[in-house]
Amino acid sequence: MLTGFITWVNWSMHSNNYDHNANVAMLWDPQVWIGKSPHTTGLNVTHWAAITTGFASAFCTLGGADAIVNRGAIVSSILNAGGATWLAVASDVFVSIGLLLTAIGAGITAKAVILTDNDAITIGVARYAAATKEENLKLPAVRNLLNSSKAARRGLLAIVWGTGLQLSAIFVKPIIWLIG
Repeated sequence: MLTGFITWVNWSMHSNNYDHNANVAMLWDPQVWIGKSPHTTGLNVTHWAAITTGFASAFCTLGGADAIVNRGAIVSSILNAGGATWLAVASDVFVSIGLLLTAIGAGITAKAVILTDNDAITIGVARYAAATKEENLKLPAVRNLLNSSKAARRGLLAIVWGTGLQLSAIFVKPIIWLIG
């Protein structure tokens, strides 16, 4: 989640830079050029922070795989404590809560960013751009909005599926303990 948040900050800075670069006077005055980008250092910092936290997330996935496949043999050898079982259970509870919140957040985000055809036309078209809905749906601004909405839908579905798979591993672990 931290990686996603840092990436969102990074893209927000890109958007802000774009807003500052857009200079309408460029359309008629050849002496005018784009404005100054306010975010340069912040883009580099958030770019590398997102990469770093992404790799950290991958290592956490390996730790989770160890917990499922080896019953946490590597992690318990690191902890080497008698109360490691309670620590594992408490950890699973917190992870479960975090994953449920991730799924809920993905659902809320999906509701906010996924557009219908009519929403895209309302946002991306001037009031009287075309006579019919079909003509409006062919306009580049509307197509871009709908393509972004489809990409958001795919990304959020991947988050929900990934969260579900992680939760299923946590719920299956007690069954494995009982059988083994």
